[in-house]
Amino acid sequence: MSRPRRKKPGHALKSKPVKARKTRKVIEGKTVQARRPDRERAAKVQAEAKAKAEAKAKAEAKAKADAATAVEVAAKLEPEPPVETAAEALEAVMAQAEQSIETPPDARAEPAKLPVPNDRTYTRTHEWVKLDEEVVVMGVTHMLLERLGQLISLELPDPIDEMMIGMPFGAVEGMKGLHEMFPPADAAVLEVNEAVEWDMDTLRNDPYGKGWLLKIRVHDPSQLRSLLTAAAYTQHCRRERAREDDRE
Repeated sequence: MSRPRRKKPGHALKSKPVKARKTRKVIEGKTVQARRPDRERAAKVQAEAKAKAEAKAKAEAKAKADAATAVEVAAKLEPEPPVETAAEALEAVMAQAEQSIETPPDARAEPAKLPVPNDRTYTRTHEWVKLDEEVVVMGVTHMLLERLGQLISLELPDPIDEMMIGMPFGAVEGMKGLHEMFPPADAAVLEVNEAVEWDMDTLRNDPYGKGWLLKIRVHDPSQLRSLLTAAAYTQHCRRERAREDDRE
């Protein structure tokens, strides 16, 4: 009795690799056809983005050139006054400061809305001071507050606290940053304007009047000789802004 012939193990699978290759080729062919438009679209989008970036760069360069030209023209039309040192202006400032120190700031009339009042001197860290020999009323400048944006918090020392020159005594924080405040000299705190700690709108809107921060007694008045006049402080702020623009 003859045995039935068995199929070889690989006989049934012989045609599968061919079908798999054909299927793979078909799929690969479709894939290649589908991807060609994607590459073209990507190249088109990339070219458009490059063109927009070049146009934006040209516009910014033109704006900077126009601004520089405007500054040069303004400088020619109205030259800046010569800068005085605080030592030269100290006697005049102290004579004007006597009445403002003795009268509480809240009882005085609102000061004129000047960018940088001439009746006080300034530190390079953006604090202003009104002098009467050893007693000083101090606060922060509107130029600093403009840089900080909307105010969030204010930290001040307590009365009778001692302050040392070069050491921060408090801080004012805005949406754009935090600024530490420094005393103009070694001094003792006599009085703190607690109202502005709870109503920072007063500080923001009237920093040179009702927005004053401290009254202090200076231990060594000679340390106040390094303060800046209004004109010198204005130029100091311009130089700071120029350095910031160069870094950007």
